[in-house]
Amino acid sequence: MPPEIPAPSDVAYSGEIILAVDATDTTHGILRVHESIPISLAGPTILLYSRWLPAIIRPTGRLRCLPASSFRRLARKSRGRRDAVDVFAFHVDVPNGVTSLDVDFQYLSPV
Repeated sequence: MPPEIPAPSDVAYSGEIILAVDATDTTHGILRVHESIPISLAGPTILLYSRWLPAIIRPTGRLRCLPASSFRRLARKSRGRRDAVDVFAFHVDVPNGVTSLDVDFQYLSPV
């Protein structure tokens, strides 16, 4: 079995995440999302997709609405990998000198 993913901690985030959403494809219900996440340390990084949705009393994150993800490191494109056990976790190896991680994905709206 792969190592267990550390539990998230509730600490203040000092960076600024930049989020851009293209919601113009209303015919197909596809939202295209670009997120720029400041990174302070190189090495293995785990991105967690939210299990908990606002106003829902149990973890019901909709992974089926997240068909594809890609992780870009500056100008060079690279793929992250989904955790073998926790499908809500994505592993990315951040190289030295990278100050932000750009994540592009699509979200398929169920309505």
